[in-house]
Amino acid sequence: AIAIWEKAVKFGSGYAAKNLYYLFKFGKPNEIPINYNREKAKYYLLQGAKLNEPDAWIALSFEYYPGGELFEQDLEQAYVYAKKSADAGNIDGCERVAYLLDKGIGCKRNPQKAQEYRAMYEVNKNNEKDK
Repeated sequence: AIAIWEKAVKFGSGYAAKNLYYLFKFGKPNEIPINYNREKAKYYLLQGAKLNEPDAWIALSFEYYPGGELFEQDLEQAYVYAKKSADAGNIDGCERVAYLLDKGIGCKRNPQKAQEYRAMYEVNKNNEKDK
């Protein structure tokens, strides 16, 4: 799977890059993390974001805030990537932007705009159910 996903990334798949990020960050599920590799995880997360994958954008937001293992804390970048994800219709992105706007994390506090993203969350959540 790794070789196929790596090839898919070379052909422009942000989804494959996001999958590789998770694999290299957390290792193989239910086993000792034999595939754990922080540098590859970081590389593929950035590739996924560059290839416009909304799930990579939201993962990058969570890496920037609170910060930690792969990236230093950067509140503005956390907001930027959460917003990109939300504006692409990602429900986790909508929820995250609403939270960040409520708290004023990486952006100016704006409870009214946060409510708009909560409404987007509900719409997108219902659309997911309909699929």
